[in-house]
Amino acid sequence: MRRGVHWAALIALLAGALYWTTQQGTATPGADMPPATQSGVVEKVVDGDTIWVRVDDPGGPLVHDATHKIRLLQIDTPETQHPEVGVECGGPQATAFAERHLAVGSTVHLLADRQDTDRYGRFLRYVWTDDGTFYNLEAVRTGHARAVLYEPNDRYIDVMRAAEAEARDAGRGIWGQYCS
Repeated sequence: MRRGVHWAALIALLAGALYWTTQQGTATPGADMPPATQSGVVEKVVDGDTIWVRVDDPGGPLVHDATHKIRLLQIDTPETQHPEVGVECGGPQATAFAERHLAVGSTVHLLADRQDTDRYGRFLRYVWTDDGTFYNLEAVRTGHARAVLYEPNDRYIDVMRAAEAEARDAGRGIWGQYCS
């Protein structure tokens, strides 16, 4: 009888975990696209962490039917166009990664954090692709970007840091594959 109680408790626990996971959409925090995004179309990829987007979605913080320069939050990719630094190791690969995942003409979904713009006037956003991929996280997870906290924007920093540790341990991208 006691053994049956243990199995019943284990089954109930697993069922509860499965229910929670399906209600959350995923067990990975930050992977799901939040409902409060503003959509637009990629017009240009500058590098791995900066894009230009024409906003399609009226009523959000970004002006509808205007093109905005977007700096992707909580990631930093190696430079490719910096006048003083030049091309850094992994920079061309990070830009190519962005060009594949944020292709010109593709729809993206933008989400602000606490601060709307940076000191250069770029809009600060998290970006999801139309298929629901959280691009900022994917760039870090694949080793194309570092996780960087630009305070006060900290909504996904824990999951970004965990993804960076995973990429570093696996030697992905800038953590070995490109820059060993």
